[in-house]
Amino acid sequence: MKQLSKIIFLLVLIFSTSHVFAQTDWTKRTEIQKKQLIQEWINTENKTDSILNNLGYAYSNGIGIEQDYKKAFEYYEKAVQKNFALAYNNLGDMYKEGRYVEKNLKKALIYIQKAASSNEKYGMTNLAGMYEEGIGVQQNIDSAIFWYEKAVKLNHIPAINNLGSIYLADTTKQDFDKARYYFEICAEANEPMAMLNLLQMYKNGLGVEKDYTKAMKYAEKAALLGNPIGFFEYGNFYCNGEGVKKDMSTALQLYEEASKRGYTLAQINVAYMFETGQGTEKNMEKALFWYKEAAKAGDEYAIKRLKELDK
Repeated sequence: MKQLSKIIFLLVLIFSTSHVFAQTDWTKRTEIQKKQLIQEWINTENKTDSILNNLGYAYSNGIGIEQDYKKAFEYYEKAVQKNFALAYNNLGDMYKEGRYVEKNLKKALIYIQKAASSNEKYGMTNLAGMYEEGIGVQQNIDSAIFWYEKAVKLNHIPAINNLGSIYLADTTKQDFDKARYYFEICAEANEPMAMLNLLQMYKNGLGVEKDYTKAMKYAEKAALLGNPIGFFEYGNFYCNGEGVKKDMSTALQLYEEASKRGYTLAQINVAYMFETGQGTEKNMEKALFWYKEAAKAGDEYAIKRLKELDK
C-alpha cells in the first residue's frame, strides 16, 4: 500500500472549464441527427453567419462529419466576414492552438479581443483565460477577473467556475467564501469541474471544515455526469479510507471507469493494482494494457514501468 500511495494523485487540483459546445448544443442530438443537420447546412445555398460558424465548429471538432481544420478555418473566416462575434473567438482559437494555420498568439489575441469587445461571452471568457495564463499577453490577474466578471453577468458557467478558481488558488486574490459561492452556482448548473473544486475544498478544509461526506457527494455527482476525474476522485476515497471504509475492490472499479474515459492517472493506478494484485487478482496482461494506454498519453511513469517490465 505504501508504494501505491505514491502513485495516487493527492494534490489539491484546481479545475478550470473550457468552452465546449460553444455553438449548437450537440449533446442533445443523436449521431444521425448531427449528420443530417450538418448536411442540411452544407446544402443551404445562402448560409447565414450562424450556419457558417456552426459548420466551422462541426468541422473543427468532427461533429457529424470528419474532422477537417482547413474547412473549419474557411467557414470561420466567412462568418467573420459577416461580422459574427462568436466566429472571431473561434478563429482566434485556431491561431492560438495552431490548428491548420501556424500558431500566432498576436492574431489570436486580436480576434478574441474582437469577440470579447462585441459582448460575446465565450470571447470574454477566452480573453480572461489568456490574461490569467499569460498567453499572448502579459499575465494580469486583475484583467482576467475583469473579463470573467463581464462574462459572469451573462451567466456564462465556464467564466463563473474559472473566477471561483482564481479566488480559490491565487494567493493574491484568495477568498474561499467567494470561491465556494461561485462553485456552488456552477454545481447547481451541473458543471462537473465546479463539483470537483468543491470536493477539494471540503476534502482539504479550504475555507470550510473538512467534510469527507460532502466531498464524496460531489465526487459522486461528477461521476454520475460521466466525468472521469469524478470517478477517479471517488475511487481515491475508497483507496485511502477517507470518510468510508477502505475498499480496494471498489476503488479499482471506479478507477477503471475513469480509465475507460481516458484519464491517465487512473490508468496508472489500475495498471499497478493489476500488477500487484491490490483489490483484484494479479493480471499482467491487464496491467500491461493500462500501462500502454497511459504511455500513449506520454506518461513518464508508464513508459518507465513498461521498460522495466520488458527486461
